[in-house]
Amino acid sequence: MKTKGTSLLQHSKIDFSGEGLITIWDNPEFTCELGSFLADHTDKKILLIDLDRLNPTFDFYRPPKGRKDKITSKNLEGIQQLYHGEKNNGDAYDNLCKFVESKGNLRILYGCNDLKKFEYYTNEALTEALAYYKRRYDLVIVNVNDFIYDAYTCLVAIESDLLLLPIRSDIPSIRHTQRTLDFLDNKQGLSKEKVHYIFYDCKENFSNEMTLLTELLNGPLVGWIGHCNKRNHYRNVKKPIVQQCLKI
Repeated sequence: MKTKGTSLLQHSKIDFSGEGLITIWDNPEFTCELGSFLADHTDKKILLIDLDRLNPTFDFYRPPKGRKDKITSKNLEGIQQLYHGEKNNGDAYDNLCKFVESKGNLRILYGCNDLKKFEYYTNEALTEALAYYKRRYDLVIVNVNDFIYDAYTCLVAIESDLLLLPIRSDIPSIRHTQRTLDFLDNKQGLSKEKVHYIFYDCKENFSNEMTLLTELLNGPLVGWIGHCNKRNHYRNVKKPIVQQCLKI
């Protein structure tokens, strides 16, 4: 997959033509890139959900429609309001999801980093919301944190149709990720058959090491994303990273 000369996903073996729930393992930047790319190049209705409760950052990478600069996610409370009793109906669920600059087929459920409003809800409430969104959208893409004792992380990883792990292309990252998955497999019943790896933000000479690194994985490598100098630049300026890197 390429867009205007910028490699997003090279040599991809993933078929995004279907529907379902995709979980991204602790990489909100990649989640926003993937969702934005698919929305821009397909007619699918796509929802992105930021489920990292302690460090929500979707607003940094993909602000709501009409917001051009990076903003504080204290102003975005969608995930905080998701499970209140008066909100658990279709219209209320939809109203919590914000449109972003695209063809109108991409919405985002943002998180809120105001710790005064931090609270957990029941797993049943989250399951109910995800079930609704899966009916409402063609693809639901959820970013979770990598804390293996987080109930939301475990629940979404287990319920997902596809678990993508965008990791660095080095041995320490591979070992850490594999130990995490082994724990979830042994303790939480995670099916490793749904696990797929992506090497993210790879250096230029990565191809020379691909054979060795691929052999170390305990799951299929379905693609890799090359390094983009624009990412480093726009992470520190007041412009959304995804729009600049993908030129949406």
